[in-house]
Amino acid sequence: MRDALRVRPASDEYAPFYSGYVDLVSDGSIFETLNEQLARFERLFELAGADRADFRYAPDKWSVRDVITHVNDTERVMSFRALAFARGSVGPWPGMEHEAWAREARLRQRPFQELVTEFVNVRRSSISLFKGFSEDMLARRGLASGNEFTVRALIWITAGHAQHHANVLNERYLV
Repeated sequence: MRDALRVRPASDEYAPFYSGYVDLVSDGSIFETLNEQLARFERLFELAGADRADFRYAPDKWSVRDVITHVNDTERVMSFRALAFARGSVGPWPGMEHEAWAREARLRQRPFQELVTEFVNVRRSSISLFKGFSEDMLARRGLASGNEFTVRALIWITAGHAQHHANVLNERYLV
């Protein structure tokens, strides 16, 4: 295992906003974390079940279906940014308007299990991509959403973002 993927990114590798996500990731192998999350999310979605896919804990909050799609979309964006920076395309890349994206997702047309399968596929693809980055690539920097990131930090943010939403699902949706 490359050492760079066992050590938490330094605070100068990402914008302060993302520290909450990075802090949610346990020390140690980021690939162990990403794989453990994959299994945890599958169980979490099974607990939520298709019958609770449209549940919202408050009228103005996202449904379980919305949360899964947001996690999928964000992971794709972070993976793209990591790929672009690793390949030398430093941006600047635009931000992600998550509320607008959620409105445009047309989620009611998709079966809940399809969204769960999509998460599994997106996560497996991300892990495969991240494993291909060299030490040099992991240290590369680029601009996205008006902030500078290293490739390594984007991987940790990906894991932390997913963990944040897993925590929300556990605390607010599955009680």
